[in-house]
Amino acid sequence: MGRSACKYNKTEKKVFRVFPRFEPENTRITKQAEKEIGTIFKKGVVDITVSVPKQILVPGEMLTITLEIDNASKRSVTCIRAELHRCSDFYCQNTPITLYSFHHQIESKQLAKNRKDIHIESQTHGREKLELNIPYVLPPTLKFPTIENMHSLSVELVTDLT
Repeated sequence: MGRSACKYNKTEKKVFRVFPRFEPENTRITKQAEKEIGTIFKKGVVDITVSVPKQILVPGEMLTITLEIDNASKRSVTCIRAELHRCSDFYCQNTPITLYSFHHQIESKQLAKNRKDIHIESQTHGREKLELNIPYVLPPTLKFPTIENMHSLSVELVTDLT
């Protein structure tokens, strides 16, 4: 009887943050880009508009990325990829009497990625959705004016080679 009671006396800990109860401006973000396909022999232009529904997300939440693709090129679009990165920027300066030095370092860590195979023919329009799960990763606990943490989302389109 004593052995089975000890078996279930385990505790599990999860680190979490509590955010204050206020709704900051949490609006939709939309970015647009265009890319000319082909290096020597131009194959046309692919225009993409990427939008995310809000700016503030919590760990465990799904980020839905909406892509509007205008494929005016001669190649079809076959795949979309998305990556979420945390970029940390460290900088400091030393100013002794005779020597001035400045140290700067940028680190990037991939937090999440996803890809989806699609098929958007040349000279057509398409709309796709891709989801990323926001991971349970805490930012560094040290806060200094010389350390800046930012999150970036990158989206990539893959086209046929022919």
